[in-house]
Amino acid sequence: MVAGACLLVGLGTGIWLGSRGMSWETGPEARAARKFQEFLGIVADEYVHPVAVDSLVEVTFNDVLGRLDPHSVYLPQSDALRLDEELAGAYEGIGMEYRWIRDTVAVVSVRGPARKKGLRPSDRLIAVDGVPVVGWSSDSLVGVLKGPAGSSVQVSVWSPRAKTVRKVTVQRASIAVPSVRAARLDSGRVGYLRIERFGEHTPEEVRSFLRQAKRERLSGVVVDLRGNGGGFLAAGVAAADEFLSAGKTVVWTVGRTGPPERTVATAGGSFEKGAVVVLVDGETASAAEIFAAALQDHRRAPLIGKNTFGKGLVQDERVLRDGSRLRLTTAVYLTPKKKNIQRLGKGAAGDGTGGLRPNVELSLDTLYGPHWLGSVRQLEAFDQLTFAWAESDRGRTHEVWVTDERLWQFLAEAGLEEAVASMTEQDVEWIRFALTLEQIRFQRGAQAYLELQLTRDYAVDAALALLKSSRP
Repeated sequence: MVAGACLLVGLGTGIWLGSRGMSWETGPEARAARKFQEFLGIVADEYVHPVAVDSLVEVTFNDVLGRLDPHSVYLPQSDALRLDEELAGAYEGIGMEYRWIRDTVAVVSVRGPARKKGLRPSDRLIAVDGVPVVGWSSDSLVGVLKGPAGSSVQVSVWSPRAKTVRKVTVQRASIAVPSVRAARLDSGRVGYLRIERFGEHTPEEVRSFLRQAKRERLSGVVVDLRGNGGGFLAAGVAAADEFLSAGKTVVWTVGRTGPPERTVATAGGSFEKGAVVVLVDGETASAAEIFAAALQDHRRAPLIGKNTFGKGLVQDERVLRDGSRLRLTTAVYLTPKKKNIQRLGKGAAGDGTGGLRPNVELSLDTLYGPHWLGSVRQLEAFDQLTFAWAESDRGRTHEVWVTDERLWQFLAEAGLEEAVASMTEQDVEWIRFALTLEQIRFQRGAQAYLELQLTRDYAVDAALALLKSSRP
C-alpha cells in the first residue's frame, strides 16, 4: 500500500483522523464558553415562544464554521452515520432498490436476502410489518427496511404477474455496495472503470479490475472520475499507487506547524505501465482530485473534461460526546508538483485558479448531452412511462429502443408537444435516448444501462481517440 499519513476525505473534504487534548478551564475559550452558556440560558428561559435549544446550538455551530472556510462542518450523528455507511461500502438491510411510481413503491432491483425470498423487479411494496406504506416518506421507508444484520422484517408485496399479495419475512444482512463500475470499450480492447467514490474497499476493487485488465492484455484503461466528490483520502492515494512506480510523490500535506509531509507510492502497482486516460468534471473533488493530480503531474495520464472542483483543505474529525462530529480544517494538501488546488474563498491559499485543468477540455454539452436533458429526466412522466414500458417488455429478448409511438406518448404526457416544435431532430433523439436508457435500467439493470450509456458518451469517445493516437 502507500507510505504516509492516513487521511479521510468525507465526500470531497479532506479529513485527518486523530485526537488532541485541550483544556477549557482557563483562557479565552473558557470565557467564550461561559458567555455562550449564559446567552443560551437567557434565550431558553425568556424568549416569547419555547425554543428548541439543541437545534439552535447545531445551527450556531455551522454558522461559526462557515465563517472559517467552506469545508469545516458540524454533522449531527444521523448525518455522520449515513456518510460512514456510504464510505464503508456496505449497509445492513434486505437488498431492495425501489422507486416511487404514481404513489406506489415499485421494486426496481433485488439482491441478497430479498432475491432469496423471491422478491422480483416490478413487485409493489404494500406494507412493512403490517403497516401500509401509502403516504410514507422515503426516509421513513428506508428506516424500517434497514436494520441490524440477522434481524427480520415482514414485507407485503403485490406481484403483477401472479396478481396476488403475499407476506414475506426477510432476514436482514450486510449488503455490499461497490464503489466502482466496469465495462469494456472499443470492441473489448479497452477497459472502462468508473470510480463513483473512494470508499473503504475501493483500492481492492480498483486492483481487481486492473489485474483483470492485464490478464486480458487490454490496450488501455479509461478511468472515469466525473461526479466523484471524494471519500477516504487514503483510498484515493492507494488507488493512484496502482498506476505509479515506487517513490513517486502522490500528495503533500501541509499543517499549521511542521514541515510538509510527503506521501509516496510503493512498488508493485497493478498497472504501472499501461496506457491510461482520466475523465474529470466540475464535480470531481478532493480525494478524486488527488488521484487525478498524481497521474497528471507524473505524466502518467492526461485528464479529459472540465476543470475540477478545487477542494484542497484537510479536516480533522472529532467525535463529540453525543456522537455528532466536528470536521475542522487543520491542513491543506498539495499535488505532487506542490500546487494548491483550493478554490478562492475563505481558507484558500492557492493561485486563484482552483482545481485541476484538464489536458483536453470539453464543453458541458459534450460531457453530458444537452444541458436541458436533466430537467426532462425530472418530469413525473419520465419514470412512470419508462417503468411501465419495462414491465410490458420484461422477458422479451429483442433490442430495447423507444419507438416513435412511445416517444410521442411521453412528449404528450409530459406536456412537451409544443416545445418539440423548436427542437432540432438531434434534440428529440437525445430525449429518445434518455428514455431508452431509463427503460433499460428498469428492465435489465445497472450494468446494461452503463453499457448503453457509454455508446453515446462523447468524453469516452475523446478518451478512446487519445488512447489510439498514443499507440505505437
